[in-house]
Formats: sequence, C-alpha cells, structure tokens
Amino acid sequence: MNKATYKAVLRKKKASDDYGIIKIRVTRNRKVDYISLSENLKEKYWLADKGTVRKSFSDADRLSNLIEEKIIELKVIYGDANIIEVQADNENRPNQDKSPSFPKFFESQLKELLIRKRYGSYKSQNSSYTHLKNYLIEREMPDVTFDQITPLLVRSFETFLLNQGLSQNTVIKYLKTIKRIWNEAIGLQYYVPVINPFVLQKNKYAPVIKKDILYKKDVEVIFKTKITENHPLYHIKNYFLFQIFAQGMRVSDLLTIRWENINVAGLQYYQFKTKDHHTVAFNDIMVFRLAYYLPDKGEKAFGQKYKATLSGDRFYSMTMQEIDEHYLKLTTEEGAIGKFLSDTDFELELKQWSSFLNKVREKVSAQLQIAFVNYSRNEPKKFIFPILNNEHFKDAVFNENKHRLTPYQYNQMSSKTAVYNKQLKKLQEAVGLNKTITSHLARHTYTNLMIESTNKDIYIISRSLGHKNLKTTESYVSEFSEERVNSGVQGMAGSFKTVI
Repeated sequence: MNKATYKAVLRKKKASDDYGIIKIRVTRNRKVDYISLSENLKEKYWLADKGTVRKSFSDADRLSNLIEEKIIELKVIYGDANIIEVQADNENRPNQDKSPSFPKFFESQLKELLIRKRYGSYKSQNSSYTHLKNYLIEREMPDVTFDQITPLLVRSFETFLLNQGLSQNTVIKYLKTIKRIWNEAIGLQYYVPVINPFVLQKNKYAPVIKKDILYKKDVEVIFKTKITENHPLYHIKNYFLFQIFAQGMRVSDLLTIRWENINVAGLQYYQFKTKDHHTVAFNDIMVFRLAYYLPDKGEKAFGQKYKATLSGDRFYSMTMQEIDEHYLKLTTEEGAIGKFLSDTDFELELKQWSSFLNKVREKVSAQLQIAFVNYSRNEPKKFIFPILNNEHFKDAVFNENKHRLTPYQYNQMSSKTAVYNKQLKKLQEAVGLNKTITSHLARHTYTNLMIESTNKDIYIISRSLGHKNLKTTESYVSEFSEERVNSGVQGMAGSFKTVI
C-alpha cells in the first residue's frame, strides 16, 4: 500500500471565479479525495505551489492553523499519524537490553498531545523539551538514553537551568515535567528503571513575594473614576470589576463566558483551567456591568422612572441613576443640608432615600436578569464580553469533557490576555493607584474583600473561588452550602454603594 499524501488546495467551481474553497486533497492508493474546510478565499491570497495562504491576508494565521490541524486529524483517521514511532523502534531493537532514547520518547509524547489537541499541555511540556535539547547541545551529547539519566545528570541539568537565569520555581516546573515523561515511559512499559534519578529532587518551591491586593477603598476609587463609554478603558474597567464581583473570575473564564452560561440562578459554567462546574449567583454590581452588553445596553431598565412620595408630601418620579445621584448628594453635602434640617429630620431623609434607592435597585436588577435570560436564548454561543472573535470560536466547546482549543484559538486567548493586562496598567494610571493592576489581581482582591466581609470564613471563600481543595486556604473541604456562599458574595457586593 502506497503512503498517503495530504495537501491543501483551493478548488474553484468555475475557472473564471476569482475565489475558491480551501480543501485538503488526500491521495491514497491512486484514489483522490477532497475534504472541505468550508472556508472561502480569493485566489490572489493563495500560494498554490505551497498549499498555503499568503501572509498578506489578514486571516492568514487562523487559516494556516486550520489547514495544519485538519491534516493532522486526517492522518489519524487514515492511520498515517505515526503517533508513537519510538515504540516500534523499541520493539525492533536487536538487543532488547539496550536503553532507549529519552528525547525520542519525549518527542513522541509531544506528538501525542498534538494529536489529542491538548495544545496548552503541549506548549508547557515543549518548553522543558527545548531546554533539555539545549542542555545536550552544550554538553556535546547527541543523545541521552534512559539509563544515562542518573541523579548526577539531573542535578547537572538543574544547574544548567539555573545558569540560564530562570527562577527556582521555573526550574522545578521543568524538572517535574521531565519526571512526568519518565514516569509515563514506565507506565507505558516502554522502559523498566534500575534507579530513580530524581531521588535528590525535593521540589521545594521558593516562597513567592506577596503580591499586591486591592482593599475596599482602592476598589471604590475605581468605581468613582468616571470613564466615558467611548473611551477604550470603559470596557477594561467593566471587565476588571466584573472579575472581582463574579467571585474572582479567572481571565480565561472572562474571555470564554457565553450568554448560554446565564440562567435564573446566575452564571453556570465549566472553569477553563480546572474543567470543574462552577456557579456564580448574580449580585447588583455584576448585573450592572453585564447590562452594557445587551443590545440596548440596559437602557429600557435604566431609563424607567420610579415614583415615590418622600419627606411628608414631596412627590418624585426618577430613574435609578437620578435617585442614586440624589442620595449621594445628601451624603456628601451633609453640612449644607444640616443648616436647614434638624438631626432627626436629616436622619429620616437619608433613611427614606436609602430605602427608595434599594427598592429601585432590586427592581432594575430583576428586569435586567430577565433580559439576560431572554437574550441568552437568542444568542447562546455569543461571548458575553466582546474580546474574542465569535466566528473564530464558533466550534469551541467548553465543558468537562471537551474543553480544548486549536493552536490558533489558544494563541488568541494568550494574545488577548496580554493585551488586557497592558490595558489594565493604563487603567491603573487613570484611576491613580500605585498598585500594579493585573487580571489575576482581581482574584486576590476578591479573596481579600471576602475575608473582610464574611468574618474570615475560609470555607466560603474556598468554595466561591471554585477550589477543589484548600491548598491556598490550608486545608481540604468537600461540600458547602450554596446558599451560604451566595449570601456571603451578596453581602460583600452589597457593601459597595454604586450603580453603574
């Protein structure tokens, strides 16, 4: 049987067409099949001899990755992937006592990750593999067998990594990857060890310097800093505040949360990092951030006027924003108002307006939540926040069993996260804080606010963060009351007297 060939081609329906559909041409046993990628492209952007897209095309990276992924997938289907080629090499060795090559086995495991579309793991483990290859080059070693990996060599490799200027924790990470590959070879019965070369490795991580956290007063500074809707930082402010009050949501979940994840209970989704199901109950601050991303930006709810008779016989008809502004004026101009009102009358005035504001906030929040659920039925696959391109992620599924991305999608998430963090530094300057704001700071800030707001109940905090265990909170716990978690979060969010 002849070996199959795989090449991307641009197929036009008519010779006169200036565009075509990208397809993979598979030639096997003199039979040719064309598998469509359902992607149209103008002929001027296609390099026929190389079977690829011209770099000048704006979407070249995505299409090139799509072609590469499809060819790998087809090779698996047709049995041409040659995933673990070193196993065949091991079986055919004339001397079965000969120790196999460790780098070659490592390469096979990296290929396996690509075939399984575990691009995040591939990227992480490939870094360790690259450093190992560089180490062998420096030592003028063309190869290293399993038997040659001794405690002395592992220590030598560790010294090599440290001399590269890497931190102790990064070095430990790379060594743990090498150890993981070693154990996989044993588990696959590819190699039977004589000694444990990692016996000297203690995996003692260096203590991490305490990172900045934001306190309540810092978060209130962000709230109070006015940023107009047409300013680029408007969305950045929204995203960051949402992260904090959505139980310290990770940036990977901020990027990938979709309207289908909204229901009457709040947000329900599988965390991108852990693949664990997580529930976040709505609070007003979350709701008012989300409202902007409805088609009408929540104007129907925010623009509605509410009527009340306060302070005797004074009648008012005001929107939530107007009520909020009036209440803030009362609290910030106490001295001026006090000249005309007695202490008792002033306290009554504040109490009436506070009650009016709270009732209206509840009504507006309820209206918006209904609007969220209705919109989620129409646009379930649309990302809530316009950070990632919906079209490029239309086939991405985020659940406990299928939570993987293509290389292009993975790179897009990394790229957008980097851009977001750069914008957060601009937000830091705009609000005048001397603490470095990063996407992960939202998680630390949420934890700190919860400690302040829930009598340091570490169990509620662990549950609300979506931890399986209490490694970050010092002990393990298995079950918590959802009501208790939601109550704690609602109490924390409710302590912030702000609207939008």
